[in-house]
Amino acid sequence: MSVAVPTSVDGGLGGGGAVGAAGAGAAAASGAPDWLVWLLIGFTVLMLTWLIWRVGKRGGKRAPLTLAVVLLVGVGAVVVTRPAPETAAAVDRQAATVAQEAAARGKVAAGSEGMVGLSFDDGPSPEVTPAILRILRQQGVRATFFLQGTEVKKHPDLVRAIQRDGHVIGNHSYNHPDFSTLTYDQARQSIEWTNNLIERVTGERPTLFRYPFGNSNPETDRAVRDLGMWDVLWHWSEPGTGDFECPGWKEVERYAINQLADQAIILLHDGNDVIGCGEKQLKYLDRLIRTARQAGYDFGTIATADGPSHINQDSWVQVVAPE
Repeated sequence: MSVAVPTSVDGGLGGGGAVGAAGAGAAAASGAPDWLVWLLIGFTVLMLTWLIWRVGKRGGKRAPLTLAVVLLVGVGAVVVTRPAPETAAAVDRQAATVAQEAAARGKVAAGSEGMVGLSFDDGPSPEVTPAILRILRQQGVRATFFLQGTEVKKHPDLVRAIQRDGHVIGNHSYNHPDFSTLTYDQARQSIEWTNNLIERVTGERPTLFRYPFGNSNPETDRAVRDLGMWDVLWHWSEPGTGDFECPGWKEVERYAINQLADQAIILLHDGNDVIGCGEKQLKYLDRLIRTARQAGYDFGTIATADGPSHINQDSWVQVVAPE
């Protein structure tokens, strides 16, 4: 997992923008209010208790009729209180609506070409990375992968596959510590170990670094600068449900679509926590790409910049067209 809680939701350290009405409205499934649920349950229990007592005491000539009434009430309770199913068509309408909102608020900066950057942390992993690479390949999308040193060491073949597909590779520390607790020397060692592993596999040394959890301190910031590297944060327009929480593809799709904005870097994962989410959750990725393109965006990779990116928590990076 690699998430830092933003300090605001209207710009600066928290990213920019508010939750779209369609995104917020679809976050919870429809259903009956709690008081009605408990009222129906209580009534059903009381009626069943009375019916059992009456049948046991008098034989209950009207028992069949009473039983039928109780069963009808029970069925009604199930129908009324059950959350309304969310059909594929409903999800598609939701995506289209949010795409329109994204297009409306996504003011394209001069010379940026309306780029969005997908970034994946914590990998590579054999459980998730190959499926992500397959979807990106099918859609013709390049992304940026921030790799963890321990996983590079275990899966060099996957690192080569990421490089072969033309994705950018960044450094995500050796073993995912909280850098806010590290000294200068500890931070530098973690970063250098990972750089050495990546260079050994790919022949190239990363210049981009992402802090685990997005956490740092002045000493670790100095270590990153002394290594000639650039730290990369991400766009966070709302405290949504990230993929590492295993909410399912619909919720990840909503979270990611709500991040769509020109030059936005979207935080996603291909290792650690998401390994336990199952491959079905990755359905969000193909749908996100299609929705973003429908809204007029294209996808690029992360590169260094000459100034801070306010939409990405002031990291000195930009999203550029893949080479």
